[in-house]
Amino acid sequence: MTDASASDPFDFPADLIKAQKEAADAHAKLHGLVAVVARTA
Repeated sequence: MTDASASDPFDFPADLIKAQKEAADAHAKLHGLVAVVARTA
């Protein structure tokens, strides 16, 4: 948690949404990498 999140609890939903979006982006990149490996294998 950042200091901003700790001092401003109302910011939590926005932080959560941002974290979920980043996780989804990482998941999509992982799937893309798996697809490339599957194609070249």
